[in-house]
Amino acid sequence: MVISARHWLRNDGYKYILLVSWLGLNAVVFWRTYNQYKSEPQYFYLREMLGKGLCVSRGTADVLNLNCAAVLLPMCRSFLTCLRRSRKLARRRVTKYIDQARQIHVVCAVLICVAAVIHTCAHITNAINSSKHYNKDFPEINIASCPNEDAKKVLFCSVAGATGFLMMIILCLISTSSTRAVRTAGYEIFWYIHHLFIIFYILLLFHASSGLLKLQENVQLHIPGCTLANKTEIMTYAEHSFDWNTSSVICEAVPVFHKIPQETWMWVVVPLAFYTLERLIRIFRSRYQEATIEDVIHHPCDVIEIKFTKEQFPGQPGQYILVNLPSLSTVQWHPFTLTTSPNASTTSFSIHIRVLGDWTVRLQELFDPERDDSQVLPLPNTKRKFPKMYIDGPFASPSQDIFDFGTSVCVAGGVGVTPFAAVLNKLRYSLSVPTKLQRLYFIWICRDIGCFQWFSELLVDLHTQLWECNKPDFFNIQLYLTDEKTSQQNLPPGSEFLYHRLTIGRPRWKSLFKEIAKFHQRSEVGVFVCGPRSLSRAVHRRCNHSNKHSTRFVYHKESFS
Repeated sequence: MVISARHWLRNDGYKYILLVSWLGLNAVVFWRTYNQYKSEPQYFYLREMLGKGLCVSRGTADVLNLNCAAVLLPMCRSFLTCLRRSRKLARRRVTKYIDQARQIHVVCAVLICVAAVIHTCAHITNAINSSKHYNKDFPEINIASCPNEDAKKVLFCSVAGATGFLMMIILCLISTSSTRAVRTAGYEIFWYIHHLFIIFYILLLFHASSGLLKLQENVQLHIPGCTLANKTEIMTYAEHSFDWNTSSVICEAVPVFHKIPQETWMWVVVPLAFYTLERLIRIFRSRYQEATIEDVIHHPCDVIEIKFTKEQFPGQPGQYILVNLPSLSTVQWHPFTLTTSPNASTTSFSIHIRVLGDWTVRLQELFDPERDDSQVLPLPNTKRKFPKMYIDGPFASPSQDIFDFGTSVCVAGGVGVTPFAAVLNKLRYSLSVPTKLQRLYFIWICRDIGCFQWFSELLVDLHTQLWECNKPDFFNIQLYLTDEKTSQQNLPPGSEFLYHRLTIGRPRWKSLFKEIAKFHQRSEVGVFVCGPRSLSRAVHRRCNHSNKHSTRFVYHKESFS
């Protein structure tokens, strides 16, 4: 089977349409500004001194303004959640773009880095040319203070140069710490350095307000390139600036120059205000009332389950939250999926946390009552006192759309099962509520058989209830164990039927998707993936392949980090 163009357009086309559109808008913004500084008469003397470096620096400056304004909006999580909740906007095609907010943020960030490098190179050229082509006739337009001044002094002894240098350092730090290797090794490093963006925006406003570059104000009285009445030397016109020659025209007045108006604030003030307001609302919402931890359960394979309650908290299955524990850090917030929402059997929420990084290791030590010999252990029959916990959210995620398909396929790798656990919990207590979902395929791949214990009770209970409700075909469970050495371990009592759903090895995606397509001919199947990149890529490729049954697989990837 080959990749279907139709399926590719459905699953990936929208991303490339958005990318090409955004790159096209950036190209238009650059070219418009470039041509403006290349051809308009008020920039003649400045252009004669600096050359094409002026046009490039100003063009990239507007590209920077555009992306510095846009890069903040995809991080307004509460706003995006409201958009997803809106009935008018919450259509499948629109929500796909909303779910790509993190990727949009990355694209804008990459464009900022690229434009900043070109902008810096152009200004280095400008600094050299400003010293080399010092204008003795009109000293007020010069950037250099004297002819042949050291370019390094021109660059670093000005507000624009110093702030630009500091911004480039911040960009280098942010871009380096944002790589997958750094985020995996030390998320705290990424988190702290990323918040240097606050200093970056302050420097950006000062950088643009320095007023080094000047334009001519009285173009009508002093036509650029004209001959001054008291000058014998005729000024030569810049190449390709105009289609006519003004060297024989006598000037009526000397040129008057003033600073080029600052436009950066016009680009970023609205996004900055919007982002700041959204963050203030989130801070107030999260800090106004802390969440109450009711219980902490230690599961096999270094997984911690935290059960908590919070009044008037509107968490829904498939959504995620940001968690802060002041005992570990007052400023760090980490994303986790809600695995349980209030239902008939519980009034609490729950999250499952895999111990992988520094923060989660300290979290495990915090919730371990025997971590410190000096710690006073709780007396028998007394309720254990847990540390303070604040939560921010809830925020939308693609797994909320599982119920919008007649048939859905949930593919989880390891702890990536958490978004689907909330969905299964909802099904567990609302089987009588009619939904569009008629069949659910649940595929869970783990390295250690102990991982299946996290939600074995949930799987067994849901399977039993569906059989009692005469819906045996509604829920299809497929468990895969990639490490055969752990297969000798036992699952909890009562979950023996899971052994019949367990396969040693990895899924054969080709035959699996072929079977699903055969059973659901000419229908639309939602495919939701949460797990390692290799897993999502394999499933993604199968969704884009054609099949003879005209089944359309709509791919969704869970990504809330």
